[in-house]
Amino acid sequence: GADVTLVEQHRFPRDKVCGESLSALGVEVISGLNLTQRLSLLGPTELRTTILHASDGRHLACPLPRPMWGLSRYAMDTTLLHAARDAGARLLQPARCESLYPLTVRHRETNRLEALSPSWIILADGKGALLPHRARATADLGIKAHFEHVTAPRDAVELFGVQGHYVGLGP
Repeated sequence: GADVTLVEQHRFPRDKVCGESLSALGVEVISGLNLTQRLSLLGPTELRTTILHASDGRHLACPLPRPMWGLSRYAMDTTLLHAARDAGARLLQPARCESLYPLTVRHRETNRLEALSPSWIILADGKGALLPHRARATADLGIKAHFEHVTAPRDAVELFGVQGHYVGLGP
């Protein structure tokens, strides 16, 4: 029943390096929002195991406490975006939150500023752009690729340790 405005810095849906799965908690949240059927149409893979591979070749398979879903981040974001619009949310993208008090949004394609007066703000600022002191850049590098015909367990997400980093593989 609330008026909702989603402000997203980038245009969605889009491919991202991470996020090709939905945790058990995420599956519960989706269920509570009555979106399970919509996401089920994407054909998620039920993940029941994590396999950890050490750089020396040893590995350990661990059952997950509750199943996760493996699914395309692009497809999931598309579905969630449509669900938000169907529920009446206003979407501003690409747009950037310039300040919280007052809440000011910059439309990135036109450079126009818009003031919003919400009763509530939920901030998901993964880059910490609105913090008084911005986080330092890291030397991390992310690469994403989709493969076909991989011989691997269909119910597991695998993590491979390689010299201070890791590589993930999931169906």
